[in-house]
Amino acid sequence: MSEFIRHYTKIQEYRTDNQVDTALAYIQIKSHTIRILIWESSQNNLLAFDEIQFTRPLNTEEQIAQFQHFLPESGLSGFPVRQVRLIYEPGHFVLVPAPLWDEKNALDYLLQTGEPAFDFRILEQTFGEGHHLVYALPLAWKNWADQLFESSEIQWLCSLIPFIYKGMEMCPPDKSMMLACIENEYMFGLAFRGGSLQFLNRFEFKTENDLLYFTLLTAETAGANPAEDRLLLCGNLLPSSLGFEKLNRYFGNTEFISDKTPASDVQGAGFLRHSVYFDLMMHLSHQKT
Repeated sequence: MSEFIRHYTKIQEYRTDNQVDTALAYIQIKSHTIRILIWESSQNNLLAFDEIQFTRPLNTEEQIAQFQHFLPESGLSGFPVRQVRLIYEPGHFVLVPAPLWDEKNALDYLLQTGEPAFDFRILEQTFGEGHHLVYALPLAWKNWADQLFESSEIQWLCSLIPFIYKGMEMCPPDKSMMLACIENEYMFGLAFRGGSLQFLNRFEFKTENDLLYFTLLTAETAGANPAEDRLLLCGNLLPSSLGFEKLNRYFGNTEFISDKTPASDVQGAGFLRHSVYFDLMMHLSHQKT
């Protein structure tokens, strides 16, 4: 058997001494990062939080192997979890308006945007007035979860849904607005008009000029005005970064998302208020117990 080589580093770790009978687990799966949040819902208590980041590009099977190696030291192994909510950030997805939706055609809708280069399971989530976001979940992740947890414990969620709802909520009735979730090498650009989603896409970028180009493309595609319309930012982009400076130069109404989340007042967990955790904490805010 070959020796295991570690390709991740621990970014965050938080633990509480509170003892509980049952807890909820949120596992957020992103391209380069996996996060585990353990929550006690009756008292809105954060019990544990872990975040690991992969140190090089890995395929899905390699990510799972690295995550499996980390699990024994994670909060997931230290608390009695009764339900697991897995939040997946898709690279392959399509939006289907309510008038066009037919569940039997979900695969055809997705394949119109290109065929994923991995085995996958089709999942979909409803938003707004019956619209659907269809995405490809790697079969390897589904099989891993099915082996580790009981089927009654698992709920799959899409990380893009909180962005959609936040934009719909904050967009004025008579104006346009943009939202950009910016990670280290890719971004999700969303545009809204009159409280409705007009555009959503994922772009990979290498330079700050690429980032600016794709954000301007998001605005242009949806007919937004960069000089006047609001641009909300979240993700790994820092206010002191060159990427932010470029965006702030071309967009006249730029700001970072800030929200009071269920973890806002938890001692020692102030880091979760940062916009980098916005989508995770919005899932927590809208949890259904």
